[in-house]
Amino acid sequence: MVWNLRGARQRLRNALLETTYRLPHHECLKPFVVELAEDVMRALEIENEDNAVVCLRIIIELHKNYRSSTASAPSSLEVQVRRPPPRGPAVGHVPGSSRE
Repeated sequence: MVWNLRGARQRLRNALLETTYRLPHHECLKPFVVELAEDVMRALEIENEDNAVVCLRIIIELHKNYRSSTASAPSSLEVQVRRPPPRGPAVGHVPGSSRE
C-alpha cells in the first residue's frame, strides 16, 4: 500500500498518535494502559514508517511508566519483533522473467 504522506488522513492519524504519546502518565491513565498498548500494537502493524515510530515511542513510554500493568499482558511487541517480515519478490527479480 502506498501512503500519501501529506494527505489529510495521514496528518490526522499522525496527530492522534502524537497526542496519545503526549498524554500525562499518572493514575488516571492506568486502567486503560493494557487496552491502549494493544490498540497501538495493532496500529503499528498497519501504519507507515513515520506513524510506526510514534507507535513505538508510545509503547516504550507505557512500558516504562506502567511496568506492573503491562507485565501481565502478553508481550505482543516481542511477538511482533520476532515475526519474520512478509516475503516479497526477490531483489533484482523481474516478474514474468524465466530465470532459473
